Amino acid sequence: MAFRNFAHNVMSSFIDSWSNNSVEKSKLFFSNDIESINVSKDEKPGKINGVSMDKNKLDGCDDTILIPTIQMNPLFIDDDERFMKTLFGIINTLSNDKSPCRTDIASAYFNFANLHKNSILNSKGIFNLVVASPKSNGFYGAKGISGHIPNAYSMFELEFMNLVEKKNRSEKIKLFEFYRQDWTYHAKGILFLLNKILL
Repeated sequence: MAFRNFAHNVMSSFIDSWSNNSVEKSKLFFSNDIESINVSKDEKPGKINGVSMDKNKLDGCDDTILIPTIQMNPLFIDDDERFMKTLFGIINTLSNDKSPCRTDIASAYFNFANLHKNSILNSKGIFNLVVASPKSNGFYGAKGISGHIPNAYSMFELEFMNLVEKKNRSEKIKLFEFYRQDWTYHAKGILFLLNKILL
């Protein structure tokens, strides 16, 4: 009983602290920074928001942006969802038939939300998806129902690739499974290129 009360107090304190501080700061960050990125189809090639995307001028600049996000819908925290909507919007706006963005997405499990799947299926961009093969899944060989999890992810992959084929996007959406004997795959991340420039 003492542990339950302690855990309840710790969680209540966390929720109060998060609600009073982090959520407002998070909303401020997304409303002022990420969602304020306006990308126009009329931008001159090589520029985004007036910033030169010339590779020579980018050398020596920071080449990586790390944006940690969190998704806790029961606590009304939806940073990740808002960030991904914005990112997919930018990718789609900057892609065209002659010069599509290339986006590489790594995920240990193919459990993409509908937002991700629909954005990929309806985008003009090129997507390479890298996921764990069944044998590289951390649940491979597990006892009981957990042992079936790798095959469930394979089923999700097959369903998604059938949608890719129906949308005639097979040339622009590729799915790869990582496998290396005795290794498990846990990589997660997104990398995208615009006009052969890594963003």
